[in-house]
Amino acid sequence: MKYFIIAGERSGDLHGGRIVDALRERDTQASFEGWGGDRMAQAGVSLRKHYRDTATMGFQEVLTKLNYFRKLIRECKQHIEAFQPDAVIFIDFGAFNLRVAPFVKELQIPSYYFITPKVWAWNTRRAEKVKRLSDHRLVILPFEADFFNARNISATYVGNPLQERISQYQPDPNFRTQQKLDDRPIMAILPGSRVQEVKRILPAVMMLVEQHPELQWVVSGVRNLPEELYAPAKERNLPIVWEDSYGLMSHSHTAIVASGTATLETALFNVPQIVVYQASAISAAVVRLVIKVPYVSLPNLIAGREIIPELLQKDFNAERLQQEFAHLQTENGRRGQLSGYAEIRETLGNLHTPTEVANYIQRTLPTQKK
Repeated sequence: MKYFIIAGERSGDLHGGRIVDALRERDTQASFEGWGGDRMAQAGVSLRKHYRDTATMGFQEVLTKLNYFRKLIRECKQHIEAFQPDAVIFIDFGAFNLRVAPFVKELQIPSYYFITPKVWAWNTRRAEKVKRLSDHRLVILPFEADFFNARNISATYVGNPLQERISQYQPDPNFRTQQKLDDRPIMAILPGSRVQEVKRILPAVMMLVEQHPELQWVVSGVRNLPEELYAPAKERNLPIVWEDSYGLMSHSHTAIVASGTATLETALFNVPQIVVYQASAISAAVVRLVIKVPYVSLPNLIAGREIIPELLQKDFNAERLQQEFAHLQTENGRRGQLSGYAEIRETLGNLHTPTEVANYIQRTLPTQKK
């Protein structure tokens, strides 16, 4: 079998490489081409384009680099047509993949969409577009499968990679020593991985830090952002753990977390948390118009109820933050979240995602092969 895989950024490349490994175990003669990165190349994919040339293709970048974006789409189509694969595997990267998908459909090549666009969160009408342009939808959140299936769009839950990764994570027993931390419980601050997130969230959390100077506050930092963004923490001599959020989570007592994937990671590490977020007034107004779900954090969405407090926009203030933080320091407050986390782990299950994806493709592809 011949597979063409399209992943547009680092996480997609990691997923793609693991899926290729699993497919090779079932078909040693399989050949792979695609767009991805070093992990896919390591797995034996003949890369036609590295994700470093495509990873900035977000909405704003598409508008400012429209001609380049169109050129990339044409180029990808040419690669697919030249390779004539038995199947195309799209991995996330919806802004690009949904524009290549119609061409794959025209060629009558079976397609598998792994990590579909978040149509359940906004513009739910796009679900029909995802159905029309992909033959199979493989999702990593149980409620995504429920969302599609409720609309008579077939979708299969293949497990959550974070659940698998974190369940296998081995904490470093020397973490505290290496980071020059003492034996006090760690209060972790995860202010996000984007400039605007850190710029808005970190200074706001300092209000809580100043109310509790006796506690051991530690900030999670990422090196791809300007270091001056972390000045509010440095001014208060707070330790910053660079590029090791899992190490920090595995040793934390409580966490203040920017809305995003980190909320689910924190839950899977069993760390009680408060989810915070603050965007510009214009961005917030737009979000309120398009978001179709009652919560923003993945733990609450998976549970279908509020397990962790979400302090967003005007609710992200000193009074509410102190109130929720104090509640999390009580036995009842912690027990409530930890009980909810157990529900989430049970809902996610223990599926090995690459194996599930490879098995699904092997099971369905022969009946659809050209």
